[in-house]
Amino acid sequence: MDRRLRIYLAWTPEQLTEAFSVVDQLVRAGHEVVMEACVSRWREIDRQRVSSCHCMLRLPGDNPKGDFAVDSAKVLGLPVYFSLQDCLDALPKRAEVA
Repeated sequence: MDRRLRIYLAWTPEQLTEAFSVVDQLVRAGHEVVMEACVSRWREIDRQRVSSCHCMLRLPGDNPKGDFAVDSAKVLGLPVYFSLQDCLDALPKRAEVA
């Protein structure tokens, strides 16, 4: 059984380095990461991206897109995590991907 989960990651542009570090850690835990869109049609695209995921990780910071994604995830009944550690603790573990 494939236990890999799709995780939507909401981040601010100022957090690019941190966002890539988070992506690396989630991928090493065996999961797939979907990052917040950086395009003008972000509402439509992010709504679709969120709905394709199993849960969401919202990095801290002022981010209207992230707030929109949290609201979308809650409407869909998806778990929303506000720290990487909480997210990792809640998700099934997989062997580290080489």
